[in-house]
Amino acid sequence: MNKRTGFWAPVLAVVMAGLWCHGESRGQVTERGEPPPFGARIVAELHSIQNTYTNYPSMVWCPACVTSSPPCRVACYMVDMTAIARFNFEVTNEYRLARTFDFNDGQQCELELRDQSGTMVAAWSDGKFFTQALTSLTIQPGQTVSFALEIPLKDREGKQLNGTYLAQAYLLPSGTGPQQRATAFTQIIVASSP
Repeated sequence: MNKRTGFWAPVLAVVMAGLWCHGESRGQVTERGEPPPFGARIVAELHSIQNTYTNYPSMVWCPACVTSSPPCRVACYMVDMTAIARFNFEVTNEYRLARTFDFNDGQQCELELRDQSGTMVAAWSDGKFFTQALTSLTIQPGQTVSFALEIPLKDREGKQLNGTYLAQAYLLPSGTGPQQRATAFTQIIVASSP
């Protein structure tokens, strides 16, 4: 046996075995030594803090004039009376090993509101900016991660919502493999006050 190949062959075999068994699995393997399906045993729930919200028309508010000599020059303000819906989006790992989700930026989840025709009328991320850095989220076995999400009840054009809407929340993992977005739904009712 050659001294050069005799030394490197076992080292190369150990390195190749490590890459073969643990390459992209991040420590997550099934009983057969294979990585589990991407979304296996990940459970998502979406809860609205209340079921019904009421939008009120915007109003103009002018503080009282406190000078005794006219003309009174006090600025008036437009007060937006749009209701804000609050949700808790919970993702639980029911798998026996930790699960890691990688994200392309600081946004790890999304919440969308859809009208009865299925058209998306608003999203939690509308008007928000997120850090442009890769992030990750590891959920341990039995652990639940909760996201508190707030969204004004108006459409993307600024018009207040009125009617029944389906709220859909989901994770936004990156990657090239099969995607499982840990999706959950709930319904809310938005009323308009005259």
